[in-house]
Amino acid sequence: MTPTVSTREAELHAMPLWIGTDTAELGAWVLRTVPHAPGLTLRRTNSCLAIGDPGAGIGEAVGMVRAFYDLRGREPVVQVEAGSEIERALHGHGWRPLPEEVAPFQTAPISMALAAAGATLPAEASIEGTRIRAVVSVGGEPVGAARAELNGGWLGVHGLEVEEEFRRRGLARALMAAVFRLGAEHGAATAWLEVAVGNQPARRLYEGLGFTDHHTCRCLTAGT
Repeated sequence: MTPTVSTREAELHAMPLWIGTDTAELGAWVLRTVPHAPGLTLRRTNSCLAIGDPGAGIGEAVGMVRAFYDLRGREPVVQVEAGSEIERALHGHGWRPLPEEVAPFQTAPISMALAAAGATLPAEASIEGTRIRAVVSVGGEPVGAARAELNGGWLGVHGLEVEEEFRRRGLARALMAAVFRLGAEHGAATAWLEVAVGNQPARRLYEGLGFTDHHTCRCLTAGT
């Protein structure tokens, strides 16, 4: 079974997926930025994880969030759990959702995902530090790849891609199985990923591997 963890705990497991992220605490909130890449738009690396008690009133807290990102030349953005009291409070202070497609945070026990993947075509997986990469080839040429990051018994999967002409042949399952197998060998028990609600082929793949929605976050911006 996937361990019962809070939304905040699950999100903290996701943070090591991006290298070079600077963080600062604001109570239970976490301010995040990548200083060496000012044009980067990845929301987790350049937003405040606003879940839990910031240790200050909401007005004071959002003022500190604004100051943090203004100082670094970035748009003030917060990541909140969808439908939470914090989201409603921020709406009251003029913060509004960014126009992004909703992508639920999904989890699955790796043992279940491996069993569900079944006997698949072979894929090669390698690990460097905490980073896993799998590649699948046809006729000696790579046609698909996937990446993952180990963190405290959790495995974050991302970057799954198979060339269009080779899709629907089981290659995506082969890549996922290779990533899960190597992750399990290095102590991972839970896999997580995000997939946009509009990406139905991917959602069907992950559902078949045992993934279920854990929570959904939304990014808000203070605007001008």
